[in-house]
Amino acid sequence: MKKKYSVITVAVFLALIVFFTSFSVFGKKSDFSEKENRALQMYPDVSLDSIGDGTFQEEYDAFLSDQFEFRDFWVKARTELLRKLGRKDINGVYYGKDGYLIEKYTERDFKSDDVENNVSCLTEFLNRNAEKGYSVSVAFVPSKAGVLKNKMPSGAAPYDTSVIAEEVYSGASDMVNKIDLYLPLTSHNNEYIYYKTDHHWTSLGAYYAYREIADKMALDAVDISAFKSVTVSDSFLGSTYDKVQYKTEPDSITRYDSRVKVTVDYGNDRAASDSLYDESFLSQKSKYDYFLGGNFARVDINTDVKNGKTLLLIKDSYANSVLPFLVNNFEHIIMLDLRFITDDVQEIIDSEKPDELLVLYNVEKFMGDENQYKLEEGAETGEDASDEAASEETGDSAEDEAILKELEEEEAREGTED
Repeated sequence: MKKKYSVITVAVFLALIVFFTSFSVFGKKSDFSEKENRALQMYPDVSLDSIGDGTFQEEYDAFLSDQFEFRDFWVKARTELLRKLGRKDINGVYYGKDGYLIEKYTERDFKSDDVENNVSCLTEFLNRNAEKGYSVSVAFVPSKAGVLKNKMPSGAAPYDTSVIAEEVYSGASDMVNKIDLYLPLTSHNNEYIYYKTDHHWTSLGAYYAYREIADKMALDAVDISAFKSVTVSDSFLGSTYDKVQYKTEPDSITRYDSRVKVTVDYGNDRAASDSLYDESFLSQKSKYDYFLGGNFARVDINTDVKNGKTLLLIKDSYANSVLPFLVNNFEHIIMLDLRFITDDVQEIIDSEKPDELLVLYNVEKFMGDENQYKLEEGAETGEDASDEAASEETGDSAEDEAILKELEEEEAREGTED
């Protein structure tokens, strides 16, 4: 009898493998995931070369992961089960208080050599430009887990990524203006300063950062009372939610309107605009891209603030929601995104000669960034996938790994912890 049950168990297991693999291979395919806001791996081309160098095997594994049938269902089912078993974190996400989903990072999530290289590239860049006579500032957006300690589940011990920001600050010369955003944000951690379902800060959190940046850069910060707040969406489910798809209350997105008039030039990536917002994204999955319409290699913003001042901002997507405040202090703002830019960054700086040079990055995104080498003088960037990514106007949810891959990594970690 025992042998009979074993045969049935094996038969069912094999049938499930065949069933889901068949669906993945022969079922309807999609080349883009709106939920994850990224291109999906399609069935790879087969050739002797691709098999010989292992490319086919890698792309085929990615194809099965990306095209896995009913993937969302299995993600939700696994989350529900583990939550009922009392898990405080699932698939790299903490279940915090008051409905907050907070990314869980560990030291293993980052390659130490890459982090060390990024720190070296940035500090050398900051010091080089300070020595050239530019007014240079750097500010790191702190970890959501580090700021919202009051929202963390009891017993949680998140990886302290602030040490990486401190490495940059300590390596930068005294001529570099080092702006600490950790304390200003922590002092407001009872307010709605980070989205509950996404890794980004809210417009309110961005305002508190702006106020600190303005203070440290000797700018006149505009008081928040001077802005008109408008809630543009109450149905935002961000990239952190996508990793677990656990039923929770959606976030709201609020903008703060000022009286400053702007002209936004995206270069060749899209038509110019007279708004810092793109309404079309409010009906899409990646609603955070409402700010500026996403991320681009270079964006030039001209304002009617006739003070002759230019800010050159090297940034990730967190800066997009700070921009509505910064336009009050500059006539011209140049935004460079290292993920997409192919021009020589130092040449742009030396050509534009900005009054202020600011680097603004989320600390975790900085640690995992593969583009800091572009800050090197004379760096060769090339015309690779950067332009394609920029033209798709994707937000930072595209930075997150495929959900299935993260599930596999989480299960592997559980196995080693057990």
